[in-house]
Amino acid sequence: MTDDLSDGIAAERPRRNHRAIEVMSLMVMAVATIGSAWCAYQASQWNGEEARLGRQASEERVTASQRFALATQTLTYDTSTISQYAKALADEQVELADFVRSSIAREDFVPILDEWRVTVAAGGTPTRLLDDEEYLATLLGPYETSLDAAEELADGSDAANNTADSYVLVTLLLATVLFFAGITNSFRDRGVRLVLLAGAGVTLAYAASRLADLPVF
Repeated sequence: MTDDLSDGIAAERPRRNHRAIEVMSLMVMAVATIGSAWCAYQASQWNGEEARLGRQASEERVTASQRFALATQTLTYDTSTISQYAKALADEQVELADFVRSSIAREDFVPILDEWRVTVAAGGTPTRLLDDEEYLATLLGPYETSLDAAEELADGSDAANNTADSYVLVTLLLATVLFFAGITNSFRDRGVRLVLLAGAGVTLAYAASRLADLPVF
């Protein structure tokens, strides 16, 4: 009787071990499946963010080009205006000079004309427009703002792309986990099954560590 009981216990132990390994492999597979779905969703979202930021960067570059062209045209116009103003003053045509100042010159350019006139009257040499840093900063400010915005958006697009790639990598790691955990129950040898399950667990832990460092959309 005692021998039969001992045999029953001995026979029951492998079955318990078998069920325990099955349960653990199923749990690992469940976690890996949910993680894969989550990573696929995040990768899709970040790819969309990459595309959105990329479009905005392209649009901002177009705006920057338009603003640069406008700044170039404005510089040409201001150069022509100051030439007409200087010629009128040199010919002592005060009324013509006043007309150029009030009707031809841009409103934002009038202070520069006044400063130029004061400098000439004092016997000094006016600063050339291309050497006037304050004037150029005002003129090219919108262009540089758009250019900086385009670069920032482009960097954001690259970062979103890298994040999406990282999520894809984690998805591949989780697919490896599913493979190891899925074939665990195909073997009868307990040692082999434990090795496969351990490999799945280690890979799952590594994937989780990678996932913990990634931003969530």
